[in-house]
Amino acid sequence: MKMKSEQEIFDKVARHLLKQKQRAQGRVMCSDQDKTFCVYRTQGSGRVLHCAVGCLIPKRLYRFELEDGGIRDNSGVQAVLRQLGVDTDNEDMMLLLSDLQRLHDSAAVDTWRDELVILAGMRGLNTEVLNVD
Repeated sequence: MKMKSEQEIFDKVARHLLKQKQRAQGRVMCSDQDKTFCVYRTQGSGRVLHCAVGCLIPKRLYRFELEDGGIRDNSGVQAVLRQLGVDTDNEDMMLLLSDLQRLHDSAAVDTWRDELVILAGMRGLNTEVLNVD
């Protein structure tokens, strides 16, 4: 199987995030507090939402057990991505995936386009996908 390039991953995730315009978040009660956290896949606003890495995982390969932390520490997600041609053994690819996940989890949604431009510039990626609304 041909491995996907960083540009292919960036384009797919950027297109997804800019279309979704919403974080994929779950909730849990912890010590009488309602905690919100980002997840790979969830229901929200009457539709399925995906995080930056979650959008790379098709429905047929998703399972709840994948909801176990960030991409760096999640061997289950890494294994699924490898099946799909994403080289999770490549440090540059893992940095890109981590950066995209961090952007989804931490940056304000209305800054995602600008954050993606910055990320693309740092990684030498083409930003043409960001010019389409």
